Amino acid sequence: MFVRRLIAGGLMAGVAVLGSGTVAYAAGPQEAEYLENSRRYTPSLEFVPDDGLLEIGYAVCAVYDGRGVSAETLRGIIDLATQDGMTETEIRSVIASSATWLCSQHGDPVMRAFDDMVNKN
Repeated sequence: MFVRRLIAGGLMAGVAVLGSGTVAYAAGPQEAEYLENSRRYTPSLEFVPDDGLLEIGYAVCAVYDGRGVSAETLRGIIDLATQDGMTETEIRSVIASSATWLCSQHGDPVMRAFDDMVNKN
């Protein structure tokens, strides 16, 4: 699973991970908005269960918390997710929605990092 690949890839160094290999997180008030917006812009995410989509979103937030936000970090998340079967569109939707709804303190840096990625290509 994608979250395990984030851990194995070193992107989640120092992040609280449960024995089952899942990310430890506290439920937040913005989860419904995160789920709705992720799926509104990427309908294929309708087939991902709520708990799975939340786990991915919180894992992405944990990467931001542990490594900071940069174009390199976003590219690492995208690469691992696509290797694990997500489309780039799906993971980009999760990245943007998580930074907006689950860990909004990272919202502006994520948008700047996306801009840096686009301008480098």
